[in-house]
Amino acid sequence: MWANPMKRHRIIADHSSRLCAFAGAVAPFARAAVSRRRFTLLSATALLVCLSSAELAAHGWYPKLCCNDQDCFKATAVVRLVDGSLKIDAGHITVIVPRGFEARPSQDNDTHVCVYRDGMGRYQPRCVFVPGIS
Repeated sequence: MWANPMKRHRIIADHSSRLCAFAGAVAPFARAAVSRRRFTLLSATALLVCLSSAELAAHGWYPKLCCNDQDCFKATAVVRLVDGSLKIDAGHITVIVPRGFEARPSQDNDTHVCVYRDGMGRYQPRCVFVPGIS
């Protein structure tokens, strides 16, 4: 349906940023006009849209070679192991990145990892993005 997935992310991010701005401007007036329950539901929906637009923006800069819009994650913890490899936790997954694996520069000053599953079902790194390299 979308010829250019990058365009889709820009369109969604643009619309969600407008919604976030609109929700912030309307919020003070909405309390008087809308029941508390509906206001809470509207606020939660607007917050989810705002948070998901941040994730879409991150996926917007991953190269196609690395990411299929599902397999790249922001790291929650990075530990250097004694053999020089990196153990990257990213939410529910853990990836061991071997020493010497070529890292790419991160565009948001956070560490990210793009993965695939090997024949044993283990996560393997496809691309790793780290801050501070060029």
